[in-house]
Amino acid sequence: MRSFFILGVERSGTTLLRLMLDAHSQVAIPFETMVLIEFAEKVKGTYNALKSINDRERFTKDILETRCFRSWKPRVSFEEVDLSGCYDFGNIIDKIFTVYATKVGKTIWGEKSPTYESHLYLLNRYFPTSRFINLIRDGRDVTESLMRQKWGPNSFLEAFDRWCQLVKCSRKMGRMLPADRYLEIRYEDLVCNTVDVMQRVCAFLEIPFEIGMLHDFNKNLNDKIPKESLQYHKNLKTAINKDLALQWRKKMRRVDQTLVHEIAGDLFEELGYPSGYIHSAGKLVFMRKLYWFFHEVLIWRKKRIQENIMKR
Repeated sequence: MRSFFILGVERSGTTLLRLMLDAHSQVAIPFETMVLIEFAEKVKGTYNALKSINDRERFTKDILETRCFRSWKPRVSFEEVDLSGCYDFGNIIDKIFTVYATKVGKTIWGEKSPTYESHLYLLNRYFPTSRFINLIRDGRDVTESLMRQKWGPNSFLEAFDRWCQLVKCSRKMGRMLPADRYLEIRYEDLVCNTVDVMQRVCAFLEIPFEIGMLHDFNKNLNDKIPKESLQYHKNLKTAINKDLALQWRKKMRRVDQTLVHEIAGDLFEELGYPSGYIHSAGKLVFMRKLYWFFHEVLIWRKKRIQENIMKR
């Protein structure tokens, strides 16, 4: 069965794209697995390189019992996975996703997990015919969104630098693939020129464009996203909102715009993003860096105190 992966840094709109494609009559994208890379790295040791049928069965049972796989609706059981002809990690994962896609009446499966952004090389090794869609959102909006999450980073600059490194890494790896296996799109274009972008995506996946993807993506959300995760995706309950693009222009301090431009000015230009305000007062910029340094230390200590309280 044909397959593809959606890549992107957390808070980049990958869940929106996943739901839109899942609303297509041919495409099935279950809730993010999060553990494929973890299990791929365990294959040689924990699962004896999947040499015997017992190793392959143990691997399959273990991965299907992880929290994310158990959250799929409908679930895939071990008994439904035919392991005959499966001798490596990629074969088994393909079988599991194929069972899921078949159960929901689809002919193509996809996977979306933000943690895979920096592991395109490994996914390509195990899924040599799969295609990859890299969804990129302006790092200033990504950082602002991450900082509002309970599980987010300790520092504004830490979060932004991470976005910068992940985007550079994924783009570098993606460009090593043939053009028919790697597609790069921007979140801002997705929400502002939705029809054009989704037509490009469908052409890339070699499937017909369906207008229902734009309107039906948020139907039955409780079946597509676990309850504990829905709280982080409140915007998905409404229609696609172009006002969510480039919000940093209204929210971000000018001095912070200067800081991130120092880090990623060249990348902004490559991606076609506005440079933002560039402050010329060196002393003010230095003081702001100092502020974020102490802010990171404070947040780190706060989290450690909370963890110690929870252990008592």
